[in-house]
Amino acid sequence: MQYYTKQQLQGAGRYGALTRVGNWNEEKYMQEVKLREFIKRKEEGSLASDVFSVRMRTANAPAELTTPKKSEYVLLGDVFQLRSCEVDAVLAADMATKDQRDLESISVTFSPNLEPCARNTFTFEKYEPNSKSHTTTFMVNSDREELCYGQLVRIRLNPAAQNHPDYSQEPLYLWSSIVDIKYCSKITKNQEVRLNPGTNYPSAWKVVPIKAAHRDLAEGEPVMAGAPLALVHVNTSADLACTGAVHRNDFGAEYEACGCTVTGVAKTWKLLKDRNGTHDSLYETEGLSPNHFVFITGNLLVSEETCPEEDAKAECPE
Repeated sequence: MQYYTKQQLQGAGRYGALTRVGNWNEEKYMQEVKLREFIKRKEEGSLASDVFSVRMRTANAPAELTTPKKSEYVLLGDVFQLRSCEVDAVLAADMATKDQRDLESISVTFSPNLEPCARNTFTFEKYEPNSKSHTTTFMVNSDREELCYGQLVRIRLNPAAQNHPDYSQEPLYLWSSIVDIKYCSKITKNQEVRLNPGTNYPSAWKVVPIKAAHRDLAEGEPVMAGAPLALVHVNTSADLACTGAVHRNDFGAEYEACGCTVTGVAKTWKLLKDRNGTHDSLYETEGLSPNHFVFITGNLLVSEETCPEEDAKAECPE
């Protein structure tokens, strides 16, 4: 006759998925310590879920766009959104995505979330050269309050997006550099566009009409909110572009921002230059719809006429 021991009758502890050590008392104590640490971190708000929630609240904090009072022109210092005509998205920053090569640089994308918030609103500032090597010959009507075509400006992120103890409080400007073995956009491998606290020449941009033939005549004229336009990076002469390449981050599926003058597959312009015996540099390259944007201020809405569709097939040059 087989007798059961007291341990067998009461039910002994056995090894399972939660068993880490052979000492049952120590195992129970470790679980209590973990629970106390979890409760403490939850009260302090240092849990990963809490940190993520705070970051999302900071980035998506509501922002108010500047409503024009006297005119429909964009003024320096106005809070605006930069909306793409290629995709229904606005330029936005992701403060938590830092470039490991340069921890001061912040990633930018085009977000389909059109509601004005801290991460997708920007302001204009006049470009002031840091050295005498960069003259102000391209700065037209620098004394006017209105933003003018051809004027060199900096595009600054809304400071509300940096309202977080882990973020730098330095002003961040839209910044770009030429493609090399170290810096390029992640998906399309074009010129990389990002936010950087640097105020030197790579942070200078100028607003031009979408038609190259109208750019000389429009230079010095004020920019109207809602008018289709192109943003040219002065240091590299590349247009800001939204090609529609999907870039996934913590905010979901967004679109990559890059520097690339998107042209048609036809060689019409090149053949015209060859026939006239004109050098390429004498003609400004005219980008297609991926290079077309509008400034959104106040309650301005973008109509279909504001962003016309392009019939020509587009591609990014190598």
